[in-house]
Amino acid sequence: MDVIRIVDKAGLNSLIENETFENALIVGPAVLAPLERVTIEGCLFDGTPESIFIEVPEGRRVLGVIGLRNTAFRKCEFRNIAILGTAKSVKGFRKGFMAAPAPP
Repeated sequence: MDVIRIVDKAGLNSLIENETFENALIVGPAVLAPLERVTIEGCLFDGTPESIFIEVPEGRRVLGVIGLRNTAFRKCEFRNIAILGTAKSVKGFRKGFMAAPAPP
């Protein structure tokens, strides 16, 4: 499993575009903001939904986050990563939420 420090994948515009991550350990700290065409399939997170998902009102501009556009995560594990979005988008991502097993 590749270890990817997600902030290193963001450009100067704080955006990750046209990327696919598969079977990777995605590490933060980071807050990701899915913007367009983002899929998260079969991934594990190291927290509870309440600690991972951050809701913001529609149209609010937020600084200091990494935007995602046309990006897919498949069978990845996220550590110290939060997901920011509107109530509607967070609801969609929560449907596929899976918590990683607690370390021994």
